[in-house]
Amino acid sequence: MDERRRQKKLERKRRKREDKRKAAAALLRPLWQRIGEPESWLTPSLASRLAAPKMSDTLVAFARKELDSLPDDATATQVERLLLIAMGVWNAVVAGPESTLEDRLWKLSRTLQPSSGVPPEQIVRLLRDLADRKRRLFAHDHRIVVNVAVEDEGDHFHIMAMSASGPS
Repeated sequence: MDERRRQKKLERKRRKREDKRKAAAALLRPLWQRIGEPESWLTPSLASRLAAPKMSDTLVAFARKELDSLPDDATATQVERLLLIAMGVWNAVVAGPESTLEDRLWKLSRTLQPSSGVPPEQIVRLLRDLADRKRRLFAHDHRIVVNVAVEDEGDHFHIMAMSASGPS
């Protein structure tokens, strides 16, 4: 239950940040009319770096469905393992061409299968779902996730994720 409360709190914070960004954009609109719309001088690479939310928040949003399926008494280790799987899929989508994504997902499933005991086909289905979600909802985000760590803070989990610029 504490994890759900924490996740809801993170979602409220994310929405609040989003509202602040929208308010700032509304305030800047008169300035943009004088200097030109940002699209004319703000490159996509620069824009993505300026507006990128924390990678930990992005990764939690990306793996929301799977995190919600964990039991209320899930441990930090279980949450971290799930986020590491999400990280692997995220990086597989970002790191290479679409034509070889299926191969990368199969390789990832084979590394996961021995420790989970779940058949590879079932794991690949989960990985494909995550990959589809990455392409649908996070296609604009090309960061590579370098590391994920989860610490149990007693009443909530502290999630840390480190990323680097990915291929554009």
